[in-house]
Parts: sequence; structure tokens; C-alpha cells
Amino acid sequence: MNVRFSAVISFALLLLLTLTGAAQAVTTTMTVKHTGSGTNIFNSIQAAIETVHSLRIGGSTDTFEIKVEASSTSYSGFTMKDPISIYGERTGGTFINGGNPQITVSGIASGAEIRNFTFLSSGTAIAVSNSSAVRITNNVFLTGTGNTAITVSNSPSSSIVNNTFYRNNVAISTDTNLVITNNIFSLNTKAIATSATTGNISYNDYNPGSSAGVTLDINSIPNTTNHTDPDPKFVDPDNSDATKKDFHLQPGSPCIGTGNPLYLNPGSSASDMGAYGGPKADVTIATITGVTATVTSDATSSSIAVSWNPSTTVGVTAYRVYYTSTDDSAALATPASPVEVLFGTNSTTITVPRTGPTAPSGTTSITGITPLNQGLLVSWSQAAGATGYHVKYGPTGTPLTNTITVDGATTLSTTITGLANLTTYDVAVVPVAETKFSVSVTAVVDRAISSNPGGSNESPKSTPATAQIGSTIEGSQSAVVPAMPEATTPTPNLKNEGCFIATAAFGFYSAPQVQALRDFRDRFLMTNAPGRAFVAWYYHYGPIGAHFINTHPWLKAPVRVALFPLIVMSLVLTGGSLAAKLAVLFLVTALSALIWRRKNLQLRNAAVASVLLAALACLVAPVPAQAETRPDRPHWSLELKGGESFPSRSNFFGGNQAEYGAALAYKLHRTVEVGLEASYLRGTGNGRLLANNLESSEQVTYERVPLDLFVLGRLVLNEDQLLVPYAGVGYTRLFYRENAPGVTVKGSVNGFHARGGVQILLDGLERDASLSLYKEFGIHHTYLFVEGKYLDARADTSDGGSVNAGGTSVLGGLLFEF
Repeated sequence: MNVRFSAVISFALLLLLTLTGAAQAVTTTMTVKHTGSGTNIFNSIQAAIETVHSLRIGGSTDTFEIKVEASSTSYSGFTMKDPISIYGERTGGTFINGGNPQITVSGIASGAEIRNFTFLSSGTAIAVSNSSAVRITNNVFLTGTGNTAITVSNSPSSSIVNNTFYRNNVAISTDTNLVITNNIFSLNTKAIATSATTGNISYNDYNPGSSAGVTLDINSIPNTTNHTDPDPKFVDPDNSDATKKDFHLQPGSPCIGTGNPLYLNPGSSASDMGAYGGPKADVTIATITGVTATVTSDATSSSIAVSWNPSTTVGVTAYRVYYTSTDDSAALATPASPVEVLFGTNSTTITVPRTGPTAPSGTTSITGITPLNQGLLVSWSQAAGATGYHVKYGPTGTPLTNTITVDGATTLSTTITGLANLTTYDVAVVPVAETKFSVSVTAVVDRAISSNPGGSNESPKSTPATAQIGSTIEGSQSAVVPAMPEATTPTPNLKNEGCFIATAAFGFYSAPQVQALRDFRDRFLMTNAPGRAFVAWYYHYGPIGAHFINTHPWLKAPVRVALFPLIVMSLVLTGGSLAAKLAVLFLVTALSALIWRRKNLQLRNAAVASVLLAALACLVAPVPAQAETRPDRPHWSLELKGGESFPSRSNFFGGNQAEYGAALAYKLHRTVEVGLEASYLRGTGNGRLLANNLESSEQVTYERVPLDLFVLGRLVLNEDQLLVPYAGVGYTRLFYRENAPGVTVKGSVNGFHARGGVQILLDGLERDASLSLYKEFGIHHTYLFVEGKYLDARADTSDGGSVNAGGTSVLGGLLFEF
């Protein structure tokens, strides 16, 4: 009995000691801040780590963690020595900058955690080796485009969850099978470089998808089910101040609510990707609502009573009340903006030592009125002491009963709308003075951190409440100025008659031609990201176009013609010599510069230089005798051209305009052909205000489509002739349209044209390609040409006169004989 009793007593004592020991095991938080001292307070992270390490060696059974206080001043890197949690107070406000790597984790048993930091410096941010179950969560990595953010070696059961990697070289490099989930990889050279299995990599956003480095699972972004655009839509990722970069997600981000359901946001049933999602995310501070501002005044001062709804965000310790005024009253008010109010109080009072504004001390005058279609653009000078202006107007001879209020002392123009054209109105401007306060409120987590509305420590400003002290006081009215609204008249003002016709054609697919294009696709498009994107777009929309053409067979012939230059380019680039490729490059550069014209002379000079280089490349290339005699002669020719048009009047819609077109001709003889040509030109410029005798400030567009029936003579002496001069004349029917605000005129007129130029034979650049074009498509010869053209087409104007709607053009392009 005594033995049994002793055993029971021993067991009870052992249980009591165990329970007592368990009760005494506590979590001890070491706090790191840049300044200050006290128990468990340190000025560097490494100092806190060394203290924890000494305590654990000394036999302490406490659970330790290290909390790093948020600060705009960065902390130095550190080396972990124990399996503890080291975390920042806020991800967007706790910065690590220094060391390469900045954090070293080596030989640490299960339990080490690094979270809620932003890593800034160049070099590796975290290097993990020979450890286990290391957790890296809710961090932002900005290590630079030449560096790797995280390296992991021989560290099983580790996880990288809810981090944001932005503009690094490699985000994660590992030889270990890790859990990598809920991360955002944006604009890194490569997201994940791994030699291990990837079964635990899921629910990540890769922007762009081609940078992932691993096969994307169905739950990652981009995907074909829900989100094809991987842009995470950060708030402000490229702020020049690294401490103010903001990687919160904007509304509409594909990363909101699409994360791993095993890692839910705090107090939520949703999971966001990135550093601000998941269970360890910073708390998002809600915007304050319900702000009101009420004014009371006595004989000498005014008070603004401000109130708002209490914040529902956990951790808020204070509010900040911001205010501004339309005059200098805000600088005199007390307390100064922002006013800090402790959490628990939802109101405050602002005292202003005045009861209203004083009249503006200065005067204003109207500096200009621009007539518009059913409106007037009014400008005026600034008046001293004004906080805004009243623009008053009415028909001439009547009181100025209409008023537009313009807020702001330096806003010195406005537009009056809804007026009647060709009716004279009187306009005057009156400076006004108002004392208006605009009041907003924010919620603050840490009062010690300076003002930064919308940052990680402070909510965005609320919708402002407005309070006006006193009434609005008007100053002296400006002199009355008359003005008349008027619709802009096109220049030249052509008669309105006939109709304007535009047509367009779309892609075509046929076996022989597409084979050449396939070769081009495989060699020049599928080898780069933009090319692959274009191919993906074509595969998505191409079948729609092909179906349309197949159901409308009459489209097949013109589409074949349109594809000829693409096929020629594909054959030359995939099988041509270096000289041939250079010639094509120079030609494309020349035509692009001519079509995409600019106002400055340097670009035009570049276009001319490109044309000359293209011609030089053709001239220096030899033209050997053809290896194979072609039994037939060409009967048709097709021209594709573009260039610069010089209107007959130098002030015609802002000067020169781009012109482009095509021509198809039948050869009556080897030296004579007849054909049809169509081209297109569109210009913009200012019209006229006839009643006001002024140039209008409103834009007018002019479109011209000449259809030419021509006879052309070519000085061809033999089939291998390098340079072929030519000249031609013909009849033109010119279709035109002018668009001014509220006015559209269109019509067509007869005219004539003349042109001349030189054609340069390209067959010698690549003989094999030339023969291939002949055998497969019947194209005998390909020429590069440059020509000048003059068009005379007289159009009547509304005032009984006439103008030449044509002009001179300098064009270049390709000609195919078949």
C-alpha cells in the first residue's frame, strides 16, 4: 500500500512540475528600433539575434521573436542563428538595405521565419542553405535587374508564400522542392530557376507569363480560363523614392481574390496574391467616411466643427484632419493642419480668426475671346485678392443674366457653350472672393510616423467636406467685350456634292503562298516574344477572316494581290543573300519614314537618306544574266506605293501630308501600258471664321481619293535592264470630303495628272528568289521605283471661285510584273 501511495505521489509531483514548467514557458518579443533603449530593446537586428542566441544557449525555454519597428531609415542585414520569427512592423514601412546576401539562413532547424520586410539593396536578399522548414512570407523584393532575390539550397520543407518580386533578375533560385504559392512575379527576367520538381508551385502571378521559368498551373496567372492579362496593377511601383513605392493592388487587379484558399487574408474568406495578401499581411487601413464640416461665427472669429465616422480598422491609434482654404485663412487657423485626434474621439474644431472674406483688391480684364461652333473661349487676367471669377454674358443689348462660376485664383479661362452661331454676345468677367475650407480625415496606425496619406501607415484622405465662412464678395467688373460664335468653315470651302467611297480588304490563306509565310513565321516570329504574341493573335482571329473570305469568293483575287509584297519579303528574308536583306531593310525604312511623316526636317532628311541607301544597295548589286529563259512575257503590273504629297497651296492644312496607294496596269506592249490607280490622302489644319475674318482654332480634316486612268511609257530595251525610266499622263476623278465642327462637305471633280520616274530592277539581288516567284506565282520581275506626280483638279468654292484640290507628290514603292 505504501509503495502504491508513493508511486501516486511521485506521479502527481511530476505532473505538477510539468504543468508548472509549461505555464512558465512564454513568448518573449525583442524590439528593434533605430533609437531608444530599455529592456529587450535593441538598435540593430543582429544585436537582438545575438542576445536571443545567448539566452537559448544558457538554457532559456522561452519562445523568442524579433519585431523590427517601421521606419523610413533602412536596417542592415543579418545572419540568423536560431529558429525564431523575425518580422517587420509593416511590409511597406520596414526596409532592409545592406549586405550581400542581406539575410543569411544556414544550418537552422525547423521554425525560422522572415516576413513583412521590403528589401532594397543590390545583391541577393535572402540566402538559405542546409536548413529546414524556413518560411519567407509577405515581403517585397527590389534587388535590381542584375541580382537574384532568394537562393535556396538543400533546405527541404521550406516555403515562399505571399511575396512580391519586382524588377529582379531571378526572383527565386532553388535546388530544393519548395512550396511557392500566392506570389507575384512582375517584370523579372526569370521568376523561378529550379532543378527540383515543381509540384508545389501554384497560385502565382507571372507578369509576363513567358518569364515564369516553370510550367504554369491552371490556378496561376495568366491562364486561359479567367485571366489572360497578368499585370497585377500595383498602386505606385515606380516611385523615384524607394521608400514610397506602393505594391498594394488596385481595384481590378487579377491577383485580388484569386490566391491559394489555404492562405486567407486576415479576417476574410478571400485570398489575395502578393505581399499584402494571406494571413500575415499588413492590415489595410479603411478610408474614413461620413465627414461633415459645420461653420459658426461670432463678431470676430469663426469655428468649423468637423466630425466623422469611427474607423473599423484594427490597430488605428489616431486620426489626422487635413484642411485647406481658397484664401489665406488656413494659414491663420488653429490648430495647424493636420490636426491629430486620438482614437476614440470622432470630432474636432478648427478656429479661424475672421468672419468672411475681403473684396478682391485688384481688377481683371478680358485678354481674348476665341469664336467656337456654338460657343466662346474666354480668357482674362488675374486679379489680386481674387479666389475665383464670375463670367457673365448675354445677347448684345440685353442684361448679362447668365453666369459661369470659375473656382481658383489662377484659373483664367473657360468655355461658354450652348450659344447661337452668328449672334453677337456681350461678355464680362468679375473677380470674386470666398473663404471656403476643404476638410479631409485619415486614420493612422503609428502616430510617430510622419504624414503620408494613402501609405502603409495611414489611410487615404476621405472625401472632402466643404465649409464656407461668410458670403461671396464680388469685385469690379471688367469691360464688356462683344463676340460672335461661328461654325468653322473648311479651307478651301468646296461645294457639297456627290459621295465619298472607302474600301478595305482583309487577310487570305492559300497553300503555296502561306508556305513562304510559314517559313518567315518560324524563323523571324516564333524566335521572339513580340513575334509569338502576334502569331497567337493571328491564330485567334485568323480563322474568322478566313471564314469570311471563303463565304465571299470575290474577295480572293484582291487579297492575293495584297499579299504579294509580303510573300516577296518572306522569300528574300528566309532565302536571300545579305545584300537582298539589306535592300529590303532600307526599303521598309524609307517607306515607313515617308508614310509616318513628321513635322521636323531631320526625320524627312532621314527618309530621303533611307531612299538613297535603298537605291544604292540595288545599284551596287550585280544583275547577272538569267539562269533560265522565261518563255512568256509579262502582261500585267501591280504597284504598291507611298510617299509625301505637297498641296497646291503651302498653307493647305498644315503643309505636307502622307499619301499612299496602288495601281494595276495591262501591258499593250512591252513599253506601253494602260491602267487604273487609286490613292488616299488625309490632312488636318485650321479652317476660317469668315464672319470674324479670322483663322479658326478648331481643326478641319480633308480627305482626298483620286482615281486615275493612265497611259504610261517605259523605256525597256532588254529584260535584264537595271534602270528603267518611265513617264505617263491620264484622266483623274478626284473624290474629296471636308469635316469641320458641325459641317461636312463632300464631292468629286475632274482633272488630269502627269508622272515620271525611274524603276530599279531587283531580280539580281537574289536570283533564286526571283525564279521561285516566277515558277510559283508567275511574277516575272520585281522593281523598286521612285516617281514624281502632278495632279490638277479644279474644285469650285462656295464664294464662286475655284482652287486646285490636287498638288505634287513624291512617291516610292514596289512594282511586280506578272
